[in-house]
Amino acid sequence: MQKFALDERPVKAGAKLALRPDSRSRNGRASKSVPTPDPARASEMPSAGGGPGAAEVTLSSKSELVVRAVREMIVAGQLLPGTPLRQQELARLFGVSATPVREAIRRLEAEGLVRSLVHRGATVARPDAMHLEESLRILAVLEALAGRLAVERMSDADLREVEDLHEQVRLCRDDERRRKELNRIFHFRVYECAGSPMLLSIMRLLWSSFPGGPHVGRPLDESVRGHARLLDALRQRDPVEVTRAIDEHVSGMIDYVQAGPPAVGGI
Repeated sequence: MQKFALDERPVKAGAKLALRPDSRSRNGRASKSVPTPDPARASEMPSAGGGPGAAEVTLSSKSELVVRAVREMIVAGQLLPGTPLRQQELARLFGVSATPVREAIRRLEAEGLVRSLVHRGATVARPDAMHLEESLRILAVLEALAGRLAVERMSDADLREVEDLHEQVRLCRDDERRRKELNRIFHFRVYECAGSPMLLSIMRLLWSSFPGGPHVGRPLDESVRGHARLLDALRQRDPVEVTRAIDEHVSGMIDYVQAGPPAVGGI
C-alpha cells in the first residue's frame, strides 16, 4: 500500500490535510516523514509499518503512534485550529486501519487538542481563554515544583548548561522558530534537573496543550528577564526565590491570554 506523508507547511483552518506520496529509496526508507517529537515533547514514536516484529504491533501501539504524531503536529503549528482530521486520510498517512485512528482521536479529544462534533467529524480544537488560563495556573504550580527539586538535585554542570541555554535565547533575535525551540529546551532542561521522570512526563503533556507552547506571544525581552531571575535563584540554591521567579514568569502569561488570542510566533 502506498504510504503518505504530511506536507510540512501549516494547514489552514478548513483546509484538508496535505497528503502527498511518500518518496522512498530502494532500501525502503522514507525521504520525509511525520515530524519526530523532540525530547521536550515526547519519547521516540513506535513504528506501525512493516519490518521485523511488525506482526507484534498492537492496536494500542498503533494508536499511540497516531496520538504522538498528531499531537506533535498540532503543537508545532503544522495543524492549525479548525483543521479537519479525517479518519481515512490519517489512516493512509500512518499506514494503519481506522480503528487506531478513532482511538487516537478520542484520546486527543480528552487532552483538549481535538474537538468532535456530530455529523461534522473531528477538528483541531480552538483553545479558549478559560482553558488556557487554567492550564497556565497548573503549569505554574508544577513548574515551581520542578524548580524546587532542581535546586536540591542539579549539579554545577547542569547549572552551566541552563546558563548557556539562557544566553542562546537572549542572543537569538532573528530566527523566531529557533527562539521558540531554545525556549522550550531551556525550560525542559530545568525540569530534567528535578530528577523526576513522572513530573517530566506530565510537563510534556501539559506543554502539548498550548498551541506553539505556553509562552507564545510573550515579548522576548520579558521572557529573557524571567529566565535571568530564575537563574539567579538557582545559583543561590534558594527554593523560595525559585518558586517566586517561576510563578511570576508563568503566571505573567495569563495577562496575555486575557487580553486576546495568543500571538503566533513569539516566545
